[in-house]
Amino acid sequence: MPTLQELADKRIIVGDGATGTVLHNRLPKGASIDLAVIEHPEELLKLYIEYIKAGSMVIQTHTFGTSKSKLDRKNALDLFEEINSKAVKIAREARDVAGNDVLIAGSIGPSFRISDKEYEIKCENYGEQAVILEERGCDFFLLETFSSIDELSCAIRAIKNISSLPIVAQLTISDEWSPTPEGSRKYILDDLLKLPVLFVGINCGAGPDEYLEILEEWGAVDEHYIVVQPNAGVPVRRDGRFIYPSATPEYFEYFAKLAASHGVKYIGGCCGTTPDHIKAIAKAVKNISPKESKRVIEVVPPIEREEEVVHAESGFLDMIESGKFTVIVQLDPPKGTNVQNLLDLSRQIKANPKICAVDINANPLGRLHFDSLWLAGIIEQEVGIDTIPHITPRDASLMGLEAQLLGAWYSGVQNLLIITGDPSQKGDYPGASDVYQTDSVGLVKTINRLNHAKDWGGNRVGDPPSFVLGVAINPGADDRKREIEKFKQKIDAGAKFVMSQVFFSWDVWESFWTDYGEESPIPVLVGIWPLTSLRLALRIHNEIPGINIHNSVLKKLEDAGSSAREAGWEIAKEIYNQSPKYASGVYLIAPYKRGETILHLVD
Repeated sequence: MPTLQELADKRIIVGDGATGTVLHNRLPKGASIDLAVIEHPEELLKLYIEYIKAGSMVIQTHTFGTSKSKLDRKNALDLFEEINSKAVKIAREARDVAGNDVLIAGSIGPSFRISDKEYEIKCENYGEQAVILEERGCDFFLLETFSSIDELSCAIRAIKNISSLPIVAQLTISDEWSPTPEGSRKYILDDLLKLPVLFVGINCGAGPDEYLEILEEWGAVDEHYIVVQPNAGVPVRRDGRFIYPSATPEYFEYFAKLAASHGVKYIGGCCGTTPDHIKAIAKAVKNISPKESKRVIEVVPPIEREEEVVHAESGFLDMIESGKFTVIVQLDPPKGTNVQNLLDLSRQIKANPKICAVDINANPLGRLHFDSLWLAGIIEQEVGIDTIPHITPRDASLMGLEAQLLGAWYSGVQNLLIITGDPSQKGDYPGASDVYQTDSVGLVKTINRLNHAKDWGGNRVGDPPSFVLGVAINPGADDRKREIEKFKQKIDAGAKFVMSQVFFSWDVWESFWTDYGEESPIPVLVGIWPLTSLRLALRIHNEIPGINIHNSVLKKLEDAGSSAREAGWEIAKEIYNQSPKYASGVYLIAPYKRGETILHLVD
């Protein structure tokens, strides 16, 4: 059996088509496509044989979605070795049954994981998956549908550390590929050609026509090993299934001939393509030999991607960076659509010269409230005071969050507090319906990347925002070592200020910074919550994670009896008066339904 390079030097390689989308339409509704190797192996085997008989010279293992990180999200991590092993076995069995000498490509997809140690985790995942695929008999590795050169490079490094098999590396089409004065499509080719692999190219994301446009902009690529594998078109969702346009086999035959004329040496199909499309590609290139032109490819040098973030004017940021003691007030959004009371309160807050901003919770305690970003935008425009809305990865995907943030920036929001967020109270158990595509550290990285004109996948965006990013710490955390480590990671990720969880005695605060070993490298605001009763204090102490109230405070409230409210305000006032000694500022938590009373603390 020839190697991948030997085959490419003799003829144009015909890849296979979609596996996931074909199985999606063939398997029972609700079946897991990624677990089809174990749950529906006969259907996968049948599809492979169809592709081979249609003319595929390569069969990709059904392992695009079976990395450790992806299986972990499906609660199927224990199947990692079994599913990757069986995927290669089924592909080899299809080759034996069909009786054709086809190559087996070990398919590896991006992890899409953004976390505090993202690249280390990703590289480890790629290497572990590649070991299994090679041991079970794949002939080369095919990296597909990567949206970032950085992550693609990470995967290549990991695989080369454990294997000498050839690698095919593919990026997917993204918005970054739109024609621009800088020639973005050409610098992407330049980036691809620098990768230390045999084949480079593109797959997924768009249909044949856009692929042809890109090939036309790239020019002749005869001297390189280039692969293209387009979708059948752009899908629509209907009755729980993804339906692709009825791009005819004849259309793919037309595409394959033109792609081959540009010097492409490997042509296949991605989402929405079927054995009929592959049969048409095989027919188109049957009598075309690979070109051996020595023409030099002229490419435009890559543009500088990382640009310094210049923050817009922010009264809050100016005050906190100047070293002045900073006071803000935290508000809970309403549970309905009436925001008038909060607008009135915001106007009272703005009228107080000692307060420079309002801080807005995001679905506090995991229950539905008016959106924090929307409310912040309304307050910015109607009241004219700086806002600091909370944002959490709990309630939306990373793409959804980025879209909301672009809208919030346009409405005037400049400052953000990034938190993990309490688990929601919906579903069979707390957090059952939460998204959490990343954690708070990963979200800081994502928004900082957005500030640098990149989306979470590494694709270039248009005019970027320049958010000032704040994060949270809990000095009373049970695992203080982990809390300190995550705080350091947040600073490294781009945090500019920090707000503490509330506490009620300074010994907790002093103990935290003693363990930290130095002063905070970024400004810190401490939280102050006036306790209005012993019952409230007991509820906070016993029912809200991460907040512990010292016994001396509880006893003071108990001894105060009917005057517990006054005692609680005295404690809050004492903390407020002592704050300049310990912190850069404070945020004051407004009492429920009587928010205006919080202003008494600063009088």
